[in-house]
Amino acid sequence: MKPLERRVQRLEGRYGPTAPLPWETPGWEQWSEAEQMQAFEQYMAAHPQSRLARQWRAIETCSDRELEEMLATVEAQEEDTLPSS
Repeated sequence: MKPLERRVQRLEGRYGPTAPLPWETPGWEQWSEAEQMQAFEQYMAAHPQSRLARQWRAIETCSDRELEEMLATVEAQEEDTLPSS
């Protein structure tokens, strides 16, 4: 059974788990921020090999400067994609 579990973990890591992402849960928008964070943490614990979990761990290891650079990049990309008025 262990080889099958490892294979499933690798496939989930590559293609994502079959479980819906936390924000795809019905009623997500109505939850408090604490409830949303709890659901997010539960998802991360249940699917540690998921793409989302790996990205989250990578973000957690970033310095403040790296995070600021990422935010600036995302904001610049958003400005580029907004329609001109």
